[in-house]
Amino acid sequence: MNKKRLNIALVPGVFIIWALIAYKIFFYGNKAKIDSGIDFGNSMLNDSVPIRDTFFLFTNYRDPFKPAQVNHRKKSEGRKNTLKPVQRKIIKEVKWPVIQYYGLVRNTDDGNKLALISIADSSLIVKENYEASNIKILGITQDSVLIRFYKEKKYFLRK
Repeated sequence: MNKKRLNIALVPGVFIIWALIAYKIFFYGNKAKIDSGIDFGNSMLNDSVPIRDTFFLFTNYRDPFKPAQVNHRKKSEGRKNTLKPVQRKIIKEVKWPVIQYYGLVRNTDDGNKLALISIADSSLIVKENYEASNIKILGITQDSVLIRFYKEKKYFLRK
């Protein structure tokens, strides 16, 4: 019943609001134009110079849609073009020992990860950050282990 009473009160209210809007549109819309007090009729006959707006736009910025401009400078004739020899880095290949990853063991007491690894035919049980003879265990996951040998890093998958 509450909903019915609310509808009975709101329907006449909406009708009154729309009636006011229609009344203003039809009866006030046909009124004569209001005189603003400004005379525009003689403005074109005056020979005075129109007042210019004074403003300044700062447009000294790079166009974002043009490619970057390269500053081309002329080389002075006093300098000679001498080629310097290029020193190439000598990359020494590090021979990795035979490494095999057999799996992951978790200690239930403290949650440390232990890996079963074979390095050069010697089986080891190691944990992360184990280091011996320039081999460091960096990370252990279920399917792979990350090992650093000298400055090279490699992933080894489980066998």
